[in-house]
Amino acid sequence: NSTNVQQWGASSAASYNTWKVVSTGDGYYKLYSQVGDGNTYVLDIAGMKTADGTNVLIYTDKGSSNQMFKFVKNSDGTYGILSKLAGDVSGIEIASSSTGSGGNVQLYQYTGSANQKWTLEKVTLATPTPVVTPTPVVTPTPAAQTSVLDITASGSGWSTGYNLNVTLKNTSSSNITSWKLYLQKSETDITNIWCAKMSTTGTTIEITPESYTSNIYSGGTVSFGFGANGTIPTKLTYKFVYVVNGTEYTCQGTDSSL
Repeated sequence: NSTNVQQWGASSAASYNTWKVVSTGDGYYKLYSQVGDGNTYVLDIAGMKTADGTNVLIYTDKGSSNQMFKFVKNSDGTYGILSKLAGDVSGIEIASSSTGSGGNVQLYQYTGSANQKWTLEKVTLATPTPVVTPTPVVTPTPAAQTSVLDITASGSGWSTGYNLNVTLKNTSSSNITSWKLYLQKSETDITNIWCAKMSTTGTTIEITPESYTSNIYSGGTVSFGFGANGTIPTKLTYKFVYVVNGTEYTCQGTDSSL
């Protein structure tokens, strides 16, 4: 619940960038995110608010008006997505007309501008390949290593928070088969995360991959993003724990790309 919604480049259909459109029978529709079981979380106007700039997220289907939308067809074949809660006056748009990955999705008075136009494309999700659980092994004590990680981050913010998109690049000659990234809560107060998982212990935030982002091949990258309170930090101090050929290693550093 309350995971932020944003635009992101997509080369193929996946559960996290696909929606199921279901009629409510009165001209409005609910948009079910296909994450999880595909029938639980819907597009939601945060806090039942109608003000311009109100954030858009996913939340458990409650059947309320802030989760219902009307599609209005434009002359160019695109659609405006108008909110029932806002009396069809306001619709879903990309904040600041952003064209990059990470552009925030919000509610705003509908004018038919380009950042408020959407295309509906029918897709078929592939059946995931079953994951074979490996036999447990004894994990050696992490050893300090020369950094194998190039971490970069970029994002956008608003008055009370921000979204940050993080890319991890494997700069070594070996494939990384599992990893964990540790950040400091004093530098970033994360509230939600996508394409990764998060837990907090004291002042430390532990970020672990989803199954589809656990491998970082030599020279390859994986990306995830998160929403946080406050303002975008000027740096991120990190500890990176990773596995190569069954052995766990550790490296530390600071990302100042922000």
